[in-house]
Amino acid sequence: MLVFKPATVAVAVAVVSASIAYVLWKQRQQEQGTSPKQSARKESSGCCGKDSATTTGCCQSSTNDDNVEAEEHAKPVAVRILYGTHTGTAKGFATTLQQKLFALNVAGYAFEPSVVDMKDYDQDNLEHEHVLISILSTWTGGVPPESALVFCNWLQDMAQDFRVSKTWLKHVHVGVYGLGNSEYDEHYGKASKALSKHLSSLGASRLCPRGVGDDNQDQAAQFDSWSDHLIAALCEQYGALRSPAASSSSSPSVKPKQQPAGWKSQNEFRRQKRKEKAAANGEDTEEAMWTAEDQMNEIVLELDQGDDSDDEDNRPKKPDSGVVDVEDIGVVMKESEAAALSREMVTPLQRKALTKEGYKIIGTHSAVKLCRWTKHQLRGRGGCYKHTFYGITSYQCMETTPSLACANKCVFCWRHHKNPVGREWRWKTDDAKELVEGAISRHQTMIKEVKGLPGLIQSRWEEAFTVRHCALSLVGEPIMYPHINEFCRELHAREISSFLVTNAQFPEKIAALEPITQLYVSVDAATKDSLKAIDRPLFKDFWERFLSCLTQLKAKGQRTVLSFLYPRYGLLCWFAISID
Repeated sequence: MLVFKPATVAVAVAVVSASIAYVLWKQRQQEQGTSPKQSARKESSGCCGKDSATTTGCCQSSTNDDNVEAEEHAKPVAVRILYGTHTGTAKGFATTLQQKLFALNVAGYAFEPSVVDMKDYDQDNLEHEHVLISILSTWTGGVPPESALVFCNWLQDMAQDFRVSKTWLKHVHVGVYGLGNSEYDEHYGKASKALSKHLSSLGASRLCPRGVGDDNQDQAAQFDSWSDHLIAALCEQYGALRSPAASSSSSPSVKPKQQPAGWKSQNEFRRQKRKEKAAANGEDTEEAMWTAEDQMNEIVLELDQGDDSDDEDNRPKKPDSGVVDVEDIGVVMKESEAAALSREMVTPLQRKALTKEGYKIIGTHSAVKLCRWTKHQLRGRGGCYKHTFYGITSYQCMETTPSLACANKCVFCWRHHKNPVGREWRWKTDDAKELVEGAISRHQTMIKEVKGLPGLIQSRWEEAFTVRHCALSLVGEPIMYPHINEFCRELHAREISSFLVTNAQFPEKIAALEPITQLYVSVDAATKDSLKAIDRPLFKDFWERFLSCLTQLKAKGQRTVLSFLYPRYGLLCWFAISID
């Protein structure tokens, strides 16, 4: 019987364990496709057997693959889009910007945009934001709209509080776009300018210059231009944002200035892959390389990067940059448009909005619409006040205007301020006769369209094609039209009576107006302050103009009417306040 010493047994066990461990390790290496020697060489010298694995370029493909994988797992950049609005325009633009940023994700970027109303925004989250885009309209007097008032006042308090650090928002990148009307002069875009100033004073970095959209121009086109600059800045700022693994995989032998922009590296790699695949398939290499992704990059890369020159910007400008200042895009566009002698009054956006509400646009600055009282009387129902007091048949009344522009932006306006505004006529002028003929023609077309209306009286429908009365009170300020006298003469020549309504801001026009059937002046308030609050006039001397219009009305020597606010507008409280 053999007897082993304890020391011998321990040695034998150790040898067997080591052998088993080696066998298992060798099998694992073979399953991975590398031998122990190859693995050792890789660990010491890299896959190329040299000191640097990227000197010959043989590992470039694997490096790019790692970058692509790391980019796909990169954390999205949260983009908060705040809006403050009264009519809904800012909200619409915010949604449009959100859709654009979402579309960029298809091209390989990582943005996570969200749209929030300023009145619902939690102010405690401001310092934790990465990107904050604010789209803010301006209300009467240059103040923010009611929904954004709390947020803007809070931000102003923070900017003026000496206890708040001036670098509080240093990690936040911001962009500000304002909405307004240039006819309000110094109040134009004032709310957005103050917002941008307060954000900058708290250390926030602006991605692009502040933009302002003019309500007298094509605001959609202005916003698209500004948002393109913003998107380019976002791609440049956050396109190179990668995970640590991707950053560490880049070669140290390549100089930083020789590396392509981070937000293009993935595209370059994919483009190369498509080129190789197209060459292997015998396809047209150039066409195979050009995709929607490249088209998006082409648009972004062609955008100019303007220096920010707002007066609240404390950052130094680059000398001799040669870049055009694009601070207020709306102002630049307004000045260029004003130089044109034949600019049309109605912008494409305004034309679309008015057409959607049932207005038939005539020429470049007029419109006609079928009144609801016309439909009522065609069905045997009652007519409007003109039928009650003056015996005018409502179904033979045409409601039109030779000027869609107005000098006020009244709070009770049921046109939702979709029409142009201005203090003087500065647009292309259409012929008065053509406007009258166009109005009658479109009115008759709308009469044809209601033939199938339930309860329609056939005899009245046939008589409705003969217009006997014209109400110049549809929308805008008809007396602004330079040829208003010729327009009224054309109506009278066709045995059509005329009722003209003016908002009491053009006394010289009232004085020059020839006699018409009836002249109205709207009286919307009893005091200067209440008139300003209700009518929101563009003129600074609106009260003096209002009083002068009443004086001119007295001197006209024809039938005139003072038109007061209807109780259904819910604004009689203004008169009650003035009486008290």
